[in-house]
Amino acid sequence: METKAVQAAADLDSARCRGNWAAIPDLAKRYKKYHPDESVLDTVACLEAELVEYLQRTRNGNNRQSFSGTDAGHQQDTPDNIYTPSPIQPEKLQTFIQRLQDITSNRNQELETPDDRQAQFAKIILSRVYYETGQYDKSLEALQNLALNINDATSGYGLVLLVQARTIKGICYEKQSNISAATDAFGAAWDIVEQHLDQKSEMLACWIEQSLYYGTLLRLRTGAPPQKTLRMMRAYTRLVGSHWPSQQWRLNKQWVIFRSYASYLTKLSPQAAVAELCQITETMRVLFRAIQSTCTKKQISARAIELADITVTAHDTIGWGDPVYIRQFLHFLYQAKEHTFNSPSITCYLFFTLVRVGQFDEARYAFNSYMMLCGASDFAKLLETDNVDAREISACATVICKRMSVLQDTWAEIRDKTIQVLLAGVTLHGNHYADGKTAAIMAELAVEIVEQLDIGKATQATCYHSCGIAHGILASQCDSPDTRSDYHKRSIDCLKRAADYQDSWQSWYELALQQAVVRDLHNAASSITRSIQLKKDHLPSWHLLALIYSCNQHQDKTTEALQLLETGVEQSKVLSILGDIPSEMPVESWTGEKTSSEYFHHAESYLELSMSQIQLLEKLEGPEAVLGLFPELFTLHSKLSADLGLQDASLSQNGSRKPSTTSTSTEESTVAATIRKPSYDRPRANSAASSPVPPRRMRSSSSDDARSDRKPATTASMSELHPSRGLNREGSKSLRKKSIHLIDVGFARRIGSNNSQGSSRKNSSSTLLDRSNTTSTTTTSSLRRSSSVTTESSMLSLFAPSPSSAQVKTSLFRSTNIFINQQRERWYQLLIKLWLLSTTTFIHAGRIEEATKAVMEAEEQLLLGQLNDANVWHQLGVVCIKKADETKVEELRETGLDAFKKALAINPDHVNTLVDMARCFIDMEEWELAESHLDRATQGYGWDHAEAWYLIGVCHRQRQDMQRAKECLLYALELSETTPLQPFTLLPRFVN
Repeated sequence: METKAVQAAADLDSARCRGNWAAIPDLAKRYKKYHPDESVLDTVACLEAELVEYLQRTRNGNNRQSFSGTDAGHQQDTPDNIYTPSPIQPEKLQTFIQRLQDITSNRNQELETPDDRQAQFAKIILSRVYYETGQYDKSLEALQNLALNINDATSGYGLVLLVQARTIKGICYEKQSNISAATDAFGAAWDIVEQHLDQKSEMLACWIEQSLYYGTLLRLRTGAPPQKTLRMMRAYTRLVGSHWPSQQWRLNKQWVIFRSYASYLTKLSPQAAVAELCQITETMRVLFRAIQSTCTKKQISARAIELADITVTAHDTIGWGDPVYIRQFLHFLYQAKEHTFNSPSITCYLFFTLVRVGQFDEARYAFNSYMMLCGASDFAKLLETDNVDAREISACATVICKRMSVLQDTWAEIRDKTIQVLLAGVTLHGNHYADGKTAAIMAELAVEIVEQLDIGKATQATCYHSCGIAHGILASQCDSPDTRSDYHKRSIDCLKRAADYQDSWQSWYELALQQAVVRDLHNAASSITRSIQLKKDHLPSWHLLALIYSCNQHQDKTTEALQLLETGVEQSKVLSILGDIPSEMPVESWTGEKTSSEYFHHAESYLELSMSQIQLLEKLEGPEAVLGLFPELFTLHSKLSADLGLQDASLSQNGSRKPSTTSTSTEESTVAATIRKPSYDRPRANSAASSPVPPRRMRSSSSDDARSDRKPATTASMSELHPSRGLNREGSKSLRKKSIHLIDVGFARRIGSNNSQGSSRKNSSSTLLDRSNTTSTTTTSSLRRSSSVTTESSMLSLFAPSPSSAQVKTSLFRSTNIFINQQRERWYQLLIKLWLLSTTTFIHAGRIEEATKAVMEAEEQLLLGQLNDANVWHQLGVVCIKKADETKVEELRETGLDAFKKALAINPDHVNTLVDMARCFIDMEEWELAESHLDRATQGYGWDHAEAWYLIGVCHRQRQDMQRAKECLLYALELSETTPLQPFTLLPRFVN
């Protein structure tokens, strides 16, 4: 009997906790049967069930409407205006009031009997009746002197009633404008629930949701301390995302809380809140999908735009966090695009997010869509023009401005977004696609818009800054002398105006770079000095100043140029930066975050600077003195490849680096320090024997095993630096079967042979050439077999071969991410440049055999990277010509010309090839051919090539055109005085 009594009590309590009001009458009768001495609990339970059912009918709800309905009234809730259902007329609930008063009156406060204890809980039901009728004073009065047994009020439905009492008290205080007391009541409700999180039920979830909802909004209304406000927000979020009954958490209320939560975190702007903000916005995206079934299409569209606005505004302030999260947001934007009809905001956010994760091709489509939505229907026509037409751009800007002015409520926001999109488009096309014309048109359009709308100086400065960079790129890609001059002038004018409007180091750097390109070195030095004063840790700025000092007109400042490079490395702390590369970063950012492109630029800038150091040292001490430095440079490239995640497909699809076991050690610093050591601190070396690293013996065998055994002149072997060092080369060979050979076998044999004359050389070439007709592929190692080693201490044996072998896997991996592919190709090109630089140094040192092998290594990188580079063919031609001069074999000269022709087949405007080929024609007294090549060079991209102008002057002198010859020779002399060791154009643009 006792067991049944306990079970009856448990069943009744459970039904009340679940809100199963239809079952209450039967369960109350059963309870009364086993508890005949009690009269309060069963009566109060039945009264409460009747009350709830009446409220549901009155408010047109279903079985759970009053607790878990669509709560449409809360859609527009704000901290200052919280929706409350209209009160019920008191007379309609008078019967409930009277019956509850009869139960609660004349009861013993000592709680001696079960009825006494249940009568106290009945006061809470009475308070609720007063609350539902709008009698807030009486509701609070009913809760006064409430005496509850602690054991009864901390579990089951007793806990529900306690939380209900505190929630009702808080709402009543809010209605009476006693906000302080209201927030205390809501806080007390959460306090008791937090202590008993193991107690879970539908009705408890209903009332604590009410309490946390009101408590959060009221704390926002009063500007409560962040700790207290965030406590309520986090509690709400915690319960929504936990195992609590989800149907009690109303969808619109969740939206209001999460929206307020995100905005609040944005205002606080702590960097530690990034993860929390990501969680909130991700939860809102889940909520967005859930809420669609209760909304109209128009409401869904509004919600999608609102969520996108919230997310972007918040993350632009705090930061975007993990790229994985950014890709999730990108997925949401594609969904939102389906629910919104041509929303400029969604398209704008889509463009920026695509750029942020490195999906540049898709970003260009999003850009074009946004421009169409802005009314720039003629924008596509602008891109089809041959030149940048100012009148058409002005007309297009006028159309956009008129379109924006129609949107009176949001025109300022649309205006700002349009300018931001245009400027980001300039960076996208100018920096990542090297499309100067498109970038210049976009920049001019942005300038025209800000001028027509008379926007502030800061925005104008940014637009002119981008316009100057874009025209500089366009000028470098222009082959028309007159047009190119106009673009250079426009670039400098825009950058000067940007610097006048805003004294930023970026504008001064870009201005200095552009002035250096047009050989205005005095003003360039002044501008870059100002840039360095504003930002001393920007490595390319120091590099630019050093290149200015490397020109012949500063012949006595070569040592100072070296010191500048050393200072730049120290000031920029580039070694520390490259020694601690995060594993997950966005590709681009407009909110000051670290990005993948930033670290790639650091690494590239450091490698380029190291190459300039070697060239300056060679200028001071001669080529033999610097040959020993190349191993360290190759080792540096290899380690940076690993640290940047450029080996074994270790880049994630968003362009960030996956975690790598390879870390930058003190060895790298030692290597770098060795490279950076100034020449004036080191004794002059006149031979390989006196170089910092003794040469190693190179095996006479040219097999792959021989190459694998070669080590750089460092304490660590290349196999230690690259786990993939021991890969078999089948992957490389299969790749070659699919690739067009850049160097044919017979050609390679001719330039590699040691025998300058005699039938043995001819027979060897002929045999090998015949063999090439029956063999589909020939590896670079087989090409080397034709070039035997003349000395056992070949300097080439010091060079690190590991980048070529360590990156075999990388060459086979092609990503769908444009940024990843761009960086891989760029990194291959840097390695090729290292080999070509070593080739040049070997040539200067008179080591033609080593130069031959070095250029073969460069060719191997072309195959591995699946690239085409005219520089390799040009350098191959130079080696052939040098060897022809040395051996007096005319066949080698013809081979060199063949190499030049192949270089021009890849790039018809390759300036160095045109000039060197013209020199060969001059030696052969083919003056017309020489002049045609030189005209093509000087009128095109070689307008600033000193030797090209000198040689064309020689051609004019041969034709007895002395006036023209004099002009060309004087111009060549002027250019030679302002030509740096490395071209200024290798320095980066779009710095930030």
